[in-house]
Amino acid sequence: MALAKTLREYPSTERCVGGVAHFNDAPQWIYDLDNPYLHGVYAPTLDEMHVENLAVSGELPADLVGGYFRNGPNPVHTPKNRYHPFDGDGMVHGVYFRDGKAAYRNRYVQTAALAGELATGKSVSPGVMGPFDYSVSRFGIKDTSNTDVFWYNGDIMTLWYNAGDPYRLDSQTLATKGHYDLEGRAQRRMSAHSKVDWSTGELLFFDYGDEPPFMTYGVADPQGKLVHEVAIDLPGPRLPHDIGFTTNYAILHDLPFFHDMEVLRQHKYRVLTFHRDIPTRFGIIPRRGQGSEVRWFECQPCYILHVTNAWEEGDWVVMDGCRSLN
Repeated sequence: MALAKTLREYPSTERCVGGVAHFNDAPQWIYDLDNPYLHGVYAPTLDEMHVENLAVSGELPADLVGGYFRNGPNPVHTPKNRYHPFDGDGMVHGVYFRDGKAAYRNRYVQTAALAGELATGKSVSPGVMGPFDYSVSRFGIKDTSNTDVFWYNGDIMTLWYNAGDPYRLDSQTLATKGHYDLEGRAQRRMSAHSKVDWSTGELLFFDYGDEPPFMTYGVADPQGKLVHEVAIDLPGPRLPHDIGFTTNYAILHDLPFFHDMEVLRQHKYRVLTFHRDIPTRFGIIPRRGQGSEVRWFECQPCYILHVTNAWEEGDWVVMDGCRSLN
């Protein structure tokens, strides 16, 4: 009751207008749902467009050449259950700069889940709020590839928060090329915030799941070949979101925020609990080290959603991040 009352305090959006050209095509079904993440600036658009010579206030430097990309949720169909932003189909937006001019393009990430739902004309996979359904997805919920976007090995890569399938997109057209399969490793999962080291071109990644090994860590070279992968020993399923790295080390997270597997098995819901009696642990591993080489450091129970930076100072490994204590 309290939650519903809070949601109703948000005024309903009558029209979604804005953007670099125009976005006034929000699907009508959003107006039947009292969810702030489907209205206002969060309202989805169905338009895929390419616009040249955008209006510029002031002047763009003629030698500014490149692109700025954003990935985020943009649901096509009415959600199957209660909507969470991680459930929205991934859409990448790009603004391109060249010769003092700017252009814009946006495209859906053509995931396997989106292709299946476009074929049926409705939502098929449940979202992160559950209940999980492994008959429609190996994840039990919808892999939307809507959480991160970065440049790696000549293409754009998109990833999903819950250790999903990485996808490759053409950086100029934003057309989806398919799953990103690292050479030397079949199709694999990656957590949303795997990282590219711009000094080496290497991709440092991790994934996690509900069955042992509960985490794996790996490195791919600048050409997309898997060169290192190890299992990381954890006490049980965890829900890390990010990874830190320095010149010589990767920093893995074992956080006291996780679900009860028995509840998931019996009721098909992932009920997350912050365990205040369990310390947070950070695992320091040489970038190409073995699982046995991880050194774990404990601290006050907290959750780290995002890492902002990491570096080495003499014998110290330092990491900055966004910390939540409850």
